Amino acid sequence: MATTPEWLGLKVELQGLKSHEFNGAVGVVEAFDAQSSRYCIRLNSGQQFKLKEANLAQVRSERIRPIPVN
Repeated sequence: MATTPEWLGLKVELQGLKSHEFNGAVGVVEAFDAQSSRYCIRLNSGQQFKLKEANLAQVRSERIRPIPVN
């Protein structure tokens, strides 16, 4: 991941955390904290974390078929 603004809003999954209960949780990159060199993540549950890039995996978005309109 880069520290540039185009990564804001990227959906990520948490991985490799010492707090194992958060591994696999999904959230969104809201900002990059240059001072701590960590990404600010808001989980779907509303919890917030500042994490290293090594603890993030990009969630691939699936293509959704449009619903047919009759």
